[in-house]
Amino acid sequence: MVCDKIIDENLDTSTGKYTILVKANIDETKINQALIESSAIANTSSDEASDIVLLMFSAKTKSIKQKDDKVTKVDQSKKSVDVEQTEATSESETLVSSETIETNVTTTGGNTVKSSETITYEISDIYNESIEAGMVEILNTAGFELIDGGDLDLEEQIETLKADYGEKGKLSKAVQKSIKKNIASEEISFYIQGIFKIGSQEIDAATGLKVVNVSVVSAKMMHKKEGKKFWKTVASVAGNQRKGKGTTYDEAINNAIRLCAQSVAKQMVQKVNAKGIK
Repeated sequence: MVCDKIIDENLDTSTGKYTILVKANIDETKINQALIESSAIANTSSDEASDIVLLMFSAKTKSIKQKDDKVTKVDQSKKSVDVEQTEATSESETLVSSETIETNVTTTGGNTVKSSETITYEISDIYNESIEAGMVEILNTAGFELIDGGDLDLEEQIETLKADYGEKGKLSKAVQKSIKKNIASEEISFYIQGIFKIGSQEIDAATGLKVVNVSVVSAKMMHKKEGKKFWKTVASVAGNQRKGKGTTYDEAINNAIRLCAQSVAKQMVQKVNAKGIK
């Protein structure tokens, strides 16, 4: 921590107290590094490093279906008749003349049924390198060794997960169960799953660069202890979002995903450290 810039100073003669306000530059990277290196996992021997699988995907909005509101109208008609009569009498008969006025009154009312929008997503793994770039360095320092999901024969389950999320906006529990079983069979005790949602393109008014916001609604690290039957969530991260800039839309997405992935990895490692898990 470097404190070499004086912002304000004051001498209070009534109390004999001198105060000074300085601006400090804190090396957050080194602090995070020290915290990570002190973790239970990081302090295991090299042959005890914990294998971990990343199952993280990116999602772009593909379409938004919005139905028109359904409105039910009720029309009521009311009829009234006014009759005006005049009588004329002659020597031999009585004549009656009448005029009828018909009035229609219409009342419109009823109820409205609101329709929620249906959003479908395009799930892709083309940004997986950016996800790994943001997470792997932090995870490796914390004592994890990344295992490529492609080496575990998970292609079919992963494609099903992507299709389910794209159409329904959620991950299939049945497929997740199958993935857990497959990972456990390889004696791997950790994996991380989550979705990076990619926002629409914006333009930075100051620089003219493309700007994209990426958010992780929820990401979780699962752990299965040796000899135990069930997986447990040991770290869950929600609400993370970062903006990335670039000369192209694709570059902005990659930058935003990498920054968001770093944030997710740091928070997960801190939570695992707090629990002393290894």
